[in-house]
Amino acid sequence: MTLQAFSPSLFAPAREARERSFWRRLLGAIMEGRQRKADEYLKHYLRRHRREHPDEFRSELERRLLGE
Repeated sequence: MTLQAFSPSLFAPAREARERSFWRRLLGAIMEGRQRKADEYLKHYLRRHRREHPDEFRSELERRLLGE
């Protein structure tokens, strides 16, 4: 007996056009908004306190913020 004969649903095509639920979209929007606020706060903080941090620390944070 093959795996496909045992459980054909494992090999059924995925539903690509499946719409996300209202709650999942709402939660995603809230999380994206909070992430944007956190990124902006960090950018402003680094701009205000740039002389207080070593160059290596600051450049690593900026690299991570830019997603490189």
